[in-house]
Amino acid sequence: MIRRQLSLFLPEPERRTIDAVRQKVDVQQHKIIPAHITLCGDEEIDSFSAADDSIRSLGNIDIALSLGPVVRLQDGCVLIPVVGPTTSYDHVRQHILRDRYKQRTPHITLLHPRNSIGKEHLFTAIKEEPLPTFVRLNEIVLIEQIDGGVWKVVERFGIS
Repeated sequence: MIRRQLSLFLPEPERRTIDAVRQKVDVQQHKIIPAHITLCGDEEIDSFSAADDSIRSLGNIDIALSLGPVVRLQDGCVLIPVVGPTTSYDHVRQHILRDRYKQRTPHITLLHPRNSIGKEHLFTAIKEEPLPTFVRLNEIVLIEQIDGGVWKVVERFGIS
């Protein structure tokens, strides 16, 4: 099975800081994909040639997002939510998805729900980690995963 999605990989030093936490609490997920915010999931895009054209026509975009305190969901997922306005993120999604656009809540996953069983005790430690409160994203990355393996970069698109 092949999955493709558009992601916003975090820039340094934010990626290094967040990936250090991810490596401690979710080794499996850390091994297959770096810290990122999903822009368009594999279920949202039918044609990557159409998405490619849309991305290239964006021009210079500056996606700046404020990050809130760590949250633990009922399914065990631990994430850093984006707080405040998501206007630039929403604009890029609308431009790419056009009539298929639906609002998506951006976030950074620290502990994926499928890997969270028995790790409930880690939430307190994760909350104590010094994590970034702001991120400025400068590229869209088309990534691909084959049969649940490591996500590979297919193409990078600079956006600022």
